[in-house]
Amino acid sequence: MPSAEVYALHQNILARGANNLSDVELLGVVLDSPSLARSLARNVAKWWKSTQAELSAIPRVKQIRVAQILCIAELAKRITSIPLVRGESFHCAEQVAEAYGPRLAGHDQEVFLALSLDSMSRVICEHEIGRGTMNSVGVDLRVLFRKLLGDGAAAAIMIHNHPGGDPSPSVEDVQVCERLTEAGKLIGVKLLDFVIVAGGNRSVSFAERGLIK
Repeated sequence: MPSAEVYALHQNILARGANNLSDVELLGVVLDSPSLARSLARNVAKWWKSTQAELSAIPRVKQIRVAQILCIAELAKRITSIPLVRGESFHCAEQVAEAYGPRLAGHDQEVFLALSLDSMSRVICEHEIGRGTMNSVGVDLRVLFRKLLGDGAAAAIMIHNHPGGDPSPSVEDVQVCERLTEAGKLIGVKLLDFVIVAGGNRSVSFAERGLIK
């Protein structure tokens, strides 16, 4: 029998949707213990990255709860790591952000991805071009376009994360986008968009901001 607090959360989900709940409330529903979820959030900033030993060291957390938390974290990681299906289409930056925001949210370093697309904007392949630090990532244009040409791509979308939580383009981001656009024109691969994703489903589309000429 769920507690009154859990029951109220259940009703809230059914009436307004799960996206109306905070991360801690969602965890409380899954664990059937909002108090445990709050305690976990207070003791461990990034509980989903915690090891078994770290979770076991938290006061009053039983081993069965440790096992549950580890399973929740692993399931979330697997779901958000599902690769795109060949032939899937992207028609706007919002779709790109929805697909890649959750996948890149747990990274503490910047990651740069390239999607090669056919003439109908359908995905041919996804490539990781580079990983960097918390604040920067190097992009080798020769490697990037070699992969796109190898796929026979007609167009491409670039995806890049900002672990700090602010998706605002840096000077370096704008410069990379300009170089990608010009290089793409020369070899016949059109850059459709450059999307930066950050925490809290925040994103910036260079195409929507008019930064891709």
